[in-house]
Parts: sequence; structure tokens; C-alpha cells
Amino acid sequence: ATVNGMDALIIQNQWRRGNRVIPEIERWVKEPEYAYFSGVHDAYELRDPSIPAHRRKIFYLRGEYWIVVDRFTASDEAREHDYVQHFHLPTPVTQSKPQQTIAFSELADSAPKAGVICAAAPGLTVTVEPNPYPDEHSDNPDHLMHSLTTKGSGILVTVIAPFSGETAPDLKLEILDVRCNGKKLTPWQATALAITIDDKRDVYFDQHMHWNLRFDIDGEYSTQGRLFHSRIPSLNR
Repeated sequence: ATVNGMDALIIQNQWRRGNRVIPEIERWVKEPEYAYFSGVHDAYELRDPSIPAHRRKIFYLRGEYWIVVDRFTASDEAREHDYVQHFHLPTPVTQSKPQQTIAFSELADSAPKAGVICAAAPGLTVTVEPNPYPDEHSDNPDHLMHSLTTKGSGILVTVIAPFSGETAPDLKLEILDVRCNGKKLTPWQATALAITIDDKRDVYFDQHMHWNLRFDIDGEYSTQGRLFHSRIPSLNR
């Protein structure tokens, strides 16, 4: 990810970095149905004091899809920032519809491919841009960018769904309403998603505020846990 055009690392060239980033692993879970990671660093603050923290969370529903959440904390809610997710994909990329990008391979039909979709938000743009650090050994000189321009803190949520064959899955990603004690929360406070791949719909929830309270998800589910997935009973407490 980048913030206001800055990398967390000062990139001198393809192999050399001008500083160090020491991230903190907050949570790392490995279960038969899923894996989950949450980590945070303060490297942007060293370059811009208005961005004290960047947190990345990754949820993997084994054999089906990844959810990537980049959550940026800003100290000044009135200042505008540009938050960008960068995806360096190994295969040529095409954009099939707004917010949905499919990475296709020019190899055999059985070669890995992926559908990538970012949750819609005001100020979001999805583009395929030239890789600023191209690798002569890479099959794809471009990379995918999810860019969010917003005031204050920001969050970018992306689902990556692998597939094979020539027909890409129909991906849909919707931010769901979350309420706690009757108050509607922002996705930056608690993120709830409806993920639809063809005719299969999942609901996912991750609360970011460390509150031990009950959360109501779109009037359909409720949970007191930090994580929730509609197909994983062990999470749904």
C-alpha cells in the first residue's frame, strides 16, 4: 500500500531500501477452515506524522478466497489523503466492470487466474497502471491499483477469488450495515461484507475497535466475537 504517494519503505531501487519497517503481528490464526492475520506498523508516521498507523488484515477461506483489509489511521480528520492498494499480479489484467478486475493468464485454460473486487466507496477508483518497478522476468508489466481519496482515516477492502477455465466467476462485494447498541458504525470501525461468487453468498464481519459488545449485522446476524463468517460455526459466537 501507499499513502499520499509514499511507500512505507524508501525504495532506492529494485533491491535496496532506505529505511526499515518493524511491524507488529497482532493476531495470527490457523484453523482447518480458515487462516487469519492482523499486523500493524507505524512507518508512514516517520515520513508523514499525520498517518500514525497502517493495519493490514487478511482472511483466507481455505480453497475459496482471500479478504484483504488495509486500514489507515489519520491524526487529522479534516486533511485529505490518498490511500492506494497495489496488486502485483503475475498475469495480464483486464477490468470487466467497475470495481471488478479479472486477472487472466495467457497460458493454458488450467493456469491459475483470479477475480479481484474492491468494496465500493466514495472517492474510490480502480485502475490498471504501469508497474513503477518493473521486473524484466515478469509476465505482466502492469499492476492493479485501488485508490481512495478521502478526508481523515480510510479503509480499503478487497476480495481475491481464484478460478480456472475461461469463464470468470460473477463476483459481488457489498458493505453491510453494522450496529452496536443501536448506533450505526462505519466500515473503519467494523467491517461487514456480503461476498457473492456466482450463486454462493457469504457474510463476513471483522470489528476493529476491540469492543466486547454485541454487533448486529444487517439485521441478519449478530455476534459478540471479533470475527464472524456465516459458514464457520466456530467463529459465530
